Formats: sequence, structure tokens, C-alpha cells
Amino acid sequence: MTNVHGLHARPAAAVVSALSGLDARVVISNATSGAGPADARSVSSLAALQLHQGQVMHVEASGAAAPQARQALDELAARQFGDATNGNPSEAGNTPGRASEGERPQQDASPAPVATAVVEGPVHIIDPDPDVAGYRAGSAAIEQARFDQARHHVAGYLDDQASGPFAALFNAQKALLNDASLRTGVSSAIDKGASSIEAVSATMAGLSASFDKLSDPYLRERGQDVRSLDRLLRSAIVGASLRWPREAPAGVWVLPELDALSAATADTARCRAIITLRGGDTGHGAIIARQRGIALLLGYPDAARFTEGQEIRVDTIARRARPVNES
Repeated sequence: MTNVHGLHARPAAAVVSALSGLDARVVISNATSGAGPADARSVSSLAALQLHQGQVMHVEASGAAAPQARQALDELAARQFGDATNGNPSEAGNTPGRASEGERPQQDASPAPVATAVVEGPVHIIDPDPDVAGYRAGSAAIEQARFDQARHHVAGYLDDQASGPFAALFNAQKALLNDASLRTGVSSAIDKGASSIEAVSATMAGLSASFDKLSDPYLRERGQDVRSLDRLLRSAIVGASLRWPREAPAGVWVLPELDALSAATADTARCRAIITLRGGDTGHGAIIARQRGIALLLGYPDAARFTEGQEIRVDTIARRARPVNES
């Protein structure tokens, strides 16, 4: 592995995409650490290998299309699994923040903080979770159909977002949506009597936990992408809007964590700053928000004490937020 962040979510998604439709069984291991083998159809399983720069990927392919699978992976490796700049591997990943064609700036590098250091405004507390209290489950067949329809709806929504400058991130999230472990996990839970809501919540909790426990802090942040998909799927199942609340009041927005979709669609005219209760600087939401010029205070649990409409002052450099009337 030569790219800076190794086989993180986007390169893993590129592997899954390259092997899609081939009549081959492919498993991948981390020959350096001994982790694996992992099913090459599963983005989450591949990312969990924690294949870092300088480590060795071991591939085993069998089946009628095994040679084509090997060729596809050789071609991906030559392009640093999609991290290469303008198709030239020597240009990719060596300069954090370097712009690449079709994805500007490079979205897995931590960009410089926005210039704004101090922001004031009223607090608006945002709960991104859909209201599922009134959900009524049907038979296993009905629940499976609802899940399949929701997955199709969310995939279309991600396709819409993937037409912009952050296309690669949303394509990676779509690959997570098509993850074999997600589909089989949800279907298995439904077969055992769970509703589609319960099956999605349980399966996505397990997937996000698999990222949260990783030793690599960069890969740990990918659990945020899984939780974002969890919210989108449950919203689709109950018929709630998938879009970010563009009509949210102007001010400082406080939310549990910042996912990529929220950061990409937030109305910058209304959003003076975003404070999250958890999350770090390497999350996809943080990367996108900074590139859009949104002031951020991330992983700040003290924000839980703020109330709706309270006037606060946010200092992104000193990493603190206080009521304006507090010394």
C-alpha cells in the first residue's frame, strides 16, 4: 500500500466496485499484521483490515473470473486505489490538501481551519434522528420489501449528492449501503422477527462498532458514515425527508455529530457555526464543512448544557463556547 491513508473507505469502495459482477470469490488479508481474510465485497470488512501505507495486501481469488479479478486489483493498485491525483500515483497523497481533478481539494487530508475564530449567535439544537415511535411492522416479507425500497431510495439520494465536488465521498457511502454484511445482517434479523427499523438499527450499530474499535483514529471516524446511513435508512422506511433541514433557524447549530451529507447540504447563509458533542477533525463531515467555510467546534460535550435560542460565543481557536453574558 503506497497511498497515505491506506485502504480506507474510498479505496475499499473502489475495490468492491471493481470486483462487482465478476464470477469470482475474492478475499483480502493484511499480510503485515495478519488481519483477515476479509470478503472483498464488504467495504466495512476491508476497512477493518487497517491496511496502512507500507503494509502488504494479500489477495486470494478463485472462480471462473479470478484472472479478471486479479487484473482489476492490479490496475487499482497502480492508481493507488483511486487516491492517485490525475491518474498519476506519484502525485497522490504525498501533499496533504493537494487538489485533484474531480475532487477538490483532496478530501481525506485535513484542511486548514477556516479563518473565522469567534462566532456569536443563538443556539439551534438539531436532532437528526427520524421519529419512528409510531412505526407499525408488517410480515417478514413486507419488512424486507420496505428495507429494499428504502435502500433503493437512499441510493438515489446519494447519487444526487455525488454529482458535486464531494462525489467520491458519497460514492464510498453508497458502497457501504451495498455492503454484503449490511444486506445479509438486516435480512437475517427480519427473518428472525425483527421489524425493518429494528433490523437496520441493530445491524448498523454492529457495523459502526466495528469501526469505533479500530486502533487507527482516521478509520474510527468512518463509523460516523455508518451511523449516517442508519439515519437515512430509517428515515426512508418511515417516509421522512432525507434532506438536511435547510429551513433551520440561523445561528449556531448543535448536533450529536456531523456527517458528510449534513455538512454538504447545510445552508451556509444560516449556519454561523456547528458544534458537535462527539467526533473529530478527520470525519468526512468535518472535512466537507471546513472546505465550505463553516466554523466548527467538534467533540465538545459541554454543548449539551446549551438551550434552544440561548445566545453563545464560539471560539474555534481556543476550542470553547460560552453564553455571551458569561465572563
